[in-house]
Amino acid sequence: MAFKFNRDCWVESQEDFLFGKDNTGNNAVGAPSERSSGPGASPGWKARSGERNAFPLSIQKKIRLAHSIFDAWGKALGEDALVCRLLEQLEQDIEGSRQAMIDFEIVQTCTHCDAARPEGSCCSRGIENKYDVWLLLINLLLEVDIPESGLQPASRSCCFLGPMGCRLQVRHMLCVDYLCLELERALGPKRLIEMQTIAGREIETSFRLTEAVKKVIYAPDRHIGANPSPI
Repeated sequence: MAFKFNRDCWVESQEDFLFGKDNTGNNAVGAPSERSSGPGASPGWKARSGERNAFPLSIQKKIRLAHSIFDAWGKALGEDALVCRLLEQLEQDIEGSRQAMIDFEIVQTCTHCDAARPEGSCCSRGIENKYDVWLLLINLLLEVDIPESGLQPASRSCCFLGPMGCRLQVRHMLCVDYLCLELERALGPKRLIEMQTIAGREIETSFRLTEAVKKVIYAPDRHIGANPSPI
């Protein structure tokens, strides 16, 4: 499946990469009756030859892996001074950017767009595939409830999109920073720069925290159970 992110920008979903469908929705490889025997195979589509090792993890598998790493490393991460400081800073930055989105009526506009437009808002199906294990792990560190099973992509929206907005605390930088042309025009240059500056703080802190978490997990002097496989 390829979909048009916010109606003016094509984004390839994992289904396209795995099963060879192009931007028109046509099968680029095999007939619908062909099936792949490799991991991640989907009934009805044949995986591209020679790309078996390039199969990305599904969002469900990423969530399970994040929970596994959290179980093994949560205590160590919670005792690391830098990680704790950045977690606190990130919570403040998230609150700042979300409050700005409310003040600038971005939340209200996006909620109306998602309900009114047939294709939904910019929180389109497939966006969840951009999330990696690290972002999911940091959400777990912030006590976000991410079920290990039962979380399925909605028909037209990201599987993390709930009735009150995103179910996650820590979002992908695309979700934090992207504004459609309609919102950019409505905000105007001054408020647009202000919003991007506030969102930029959240993105920067999220990046710094991710790197700090990696350093704890991959530190050579750490001997806490089995070290998770590199991600």
